[in-house]
Amino acid sequence: SICQTMPHDDLTSRLQKDQIFIGTQLAAEIPSRISTLVNPSACLVVSDINTHAIYAHRLAEYAQFCFDAPPKADFKIAQDLAQKAAGYSMLLAVGSGTLNDLCKYAAHVLSIPYAVVATAPS
Repeated sequence: SICQTMPHDDLTSRLQKDQIFIGTQLAAEIPSRISTLVNPSACLVVSDINTHAIYAHRLAEYAQFCFDAPPKADFKIAQDLAQKAAGYSMLLAVGSGTLNDLCKYAAHVLSIPYAVVATAPS
């Protein structure tokens, strides 16, 4: 699913808070859904080695940051991610649990929206 939250500034009119899409073939729709919100160059896709292997080719037009291992929920890691995401207008977490939490924190710190492609029901 893709869940969009935390609308901000000029994106507010285009972003519906807590919009959820559920389906089995949504991965192919991610680029078109995100591109209605921001220019692909303004969105940073955040993944780990596992989710990157599955989704990277579908999101090739976006800037990407991939953790080389599943990340831990750690304040320093969250702060580092916020620094890496500075200058982007939106974050897209590809994963669930910790990746979602880290992106949610970074988006909050930067006052930008984020979306998550949930890859597990956590």
